Parts: sequence; structure tokens; C-alpha cells
Amino acid sequence: MRVLLAACAIATLASPAMAESFNVTGMQVVTHRGSDVTLKTGDNYVDRKNQLICTSDKGCSLVIQTQINFKDFQQVYRICTLVDGVEAAPPCQEIIPPYPGTVATFQGAPGLAKGTHTVRTDIWAQNSVGFRVGSYQLVYTLYQH
Repeated sequence: MRVLLAACAIATLASPAMAESFNVTGMQVVTHRGSDVTLKTGDNYVDRKNQLICTSDKGCSLVIQTQINFKDFQQVYRICTLVDGVEAAPPCQEIIPPYPGTVATFQGAPGLAKGTHTVRTDIWAQNSVGFRVGSYQLVYTLYQH
């Protein structure tokens, strides 16, 4: 079932800018994909606030995968996913890419309590003047314990 779910997520990421949500027993997957984004200085939220629901009395684990293709380089930026308004682990770090290309990050929140959680990804840019993102993909996978 997880292989089928992963195949559905990959197919979704290959389609035009959109958001999709898949629910399977024991987990929920939300994907976002977009392209041609010009960043402003400061925070740039690339997706809407996502509501993920942990239904297990034992809690849940959230795995976050981001892939950003930057068209520009030698700018300071940070890719950061917030879970309930708090940075996911490991903490977000500023990066200066030496050349255009794709940067992938993995973050997580292993100990979420039962309930509804808000997840959102931010690309923070320092002194950005038309800093461009060619494309991006975000995958949030919530596992019930």
C-alpha cells in the first residue's frame, strides 16, 4: 500500500501547480508543487496552511520532505517547515548556494499529540531582489503510532 501511495505522490508532483491529500489507514500524505516563484526579502510561504489530523491516542510522527530548485545563487536563504508555528527538527539553517540548482531538506516532528496540527513551509530570503525559484515540491507524511 505504501508503494502505491508513493507512486500516487510522485505522479501528483509531476502535474501542474497543485495540492493533493491522500489518506490511507495509518497515515496521511499531503503534497504541494509549484513553479516560477519570485521571492521577496523575508518570509515567503510557498504553500497554504495544511491541517493534518493525528487520530491515534499514542500520537503521531510527521516526516517533511522539501525540494526547491533555485534559479539564482549566492543569496542567503533558509527553507523551514513550521509545525504548529514551531520549526520542525532539525532546526532551520541559513544557506548560501554556490550555484543554481536543487536543494532538498528533510525535517520531522516525531512526537505529535493526538489532535489537529498546522504545517506550512517558508523560504526565507535575505536582501532578495527578484530571487527566483524555478520549481518546488513539498511532501508531508503523517504516521499514526
